[in-house]
Amino acid sequence: MANPGEISDEITLMVLDAQDNLLAEVSKPVSASDCSHASFVLANGGLNVSPGEVYSIRLIGGTLLGWQYVEGGYPKGSATFNGKPLLPNRRSTFLFRTYGQN
Repeated sequence: MANPGEISDEITLMVLDAQDNLLAEVSKPVSASDCSHASFVLANGGLNVSPGEVYSIRLIGGTLLGWQYVEGGYPKGSATFNGKPLLPNRRSTFLFRTYGQN
């Protein structure tokens, strides 16, 4: 979803482990005219992750774009904005999709 103002923005997606170690990072320009979905393709065919481990997806950009979220959502996830829950006293998660072999 685009906010009024700038016509494009550079967005950086980072994947971190439970200790906040950077595992992967990719940046791309996104324009307000084509911002309904943005795909971030990780280098080297993606990132190996282990079931049961905790990972974080962090997005950094300007003020142009927002990320859609839902109340509830991914059972083991939680969405924060600047370190604070999006919805007070309720769990919410951002919407995302991963692609892989399983």
